[in-house]
Amino acid sequence: MPTRSEIIDRLLEGLLHDARNPLNALAINLEVLSDRLQHDSASGKPAARNVAAMKELVARTDSLLERFVGFLSAPGPEDGTVDLSAVVLCAADLLCHEARRRRVQVRHDVDPAVGGVAPDARELRWKVLELLWGSLVEAGAGAELSFDVRVERPQAVLRVTGAGPPRCLMLPLARE
Repeated sequence: MPTRSEIIDRLLEGLLHDARNPLNALAINLEVLSDRLQHDSASGKPAARNVAAMKELVARTDSLLERFVGFLSAPGPEDGTVDLSAVVLCAADLLCHEARRRRVQVRHDVDPAVGGVAPDARELRWKVLELLWGSLVEAGAGAELSFDVRVERPQAVLRVTGAGPPRCLMLPLARE
């Protein structure tokens, strides 16, 4: 099982890769826009398409960085309730670069808003990340990894299949 430090290193590598692509596209669009503004200022044509592309790329990069930081550091509610569905989907989103790199197809079937109780939301996020990461590492190139989140009274359950034996994480259900 990889250490948290190894996981962070890999996540940062994926984050930098995924952030660099929109930033490179942004740099290209800026260069095109600069050329067009010089050329179009004489003819009066707007360069709005390039500006819109740059705005979208900046928003995409900002969202990626915000999700990454929020996942790793945001404290949970004081009452210990967590949206296990949201935690799992966010963790899977953070691991998408690693899944592509390893050529592992990831599928999920997550019931919305499956709430559980965890005394430490940060620790829960790490457990989910470690569970998904470990399954991803075990899966070989071309493998398919599946996970689902369901209510199985009296628990909220994350189940991962497709790489080695099925893995589960269970939380007591949040009060409804």
